[in-house]
Amino acid sequence: MGPARVFDGKLEATEALLNEDYDPDDVIVVRYEGPKGGPGMPELCSEAQILGTEESATYLVTDGRYSGGGNAGTIVGFVTLDAFEGGPIAIVRNGNPIRYTIGD
Repeated sequence: MGPARVFDGKLEATEALLNEDYDPDDVIVVRYEGPKGGPGMPELCSEAQILGTEESATYLVTDGRYSGGGNAGTIVGFVTLDAFEGGPIAIVRNGNPIRYTIGD
């Protein structure tokens, strides 16, 4: 579990990640990058690569597209409905706790 660090778009997220404006325990949420919000579902692999290695504790959650590649640990892509359509990550705010379970 970790606190949400919310970004409304890829450019905002990229700038913060490059400036290391996040805590390693944060769950990075990049929204408004889905099919309608993007529009067209931009790729978020570069943001995942910025986060670091597979051992990184930082998670990335997005309604955008993530199709492999990168160095980051855990990525959850294409959360639907996208935030533009009122999907679940539209209501997430900075600091909200996000609980995740990977595997069994």
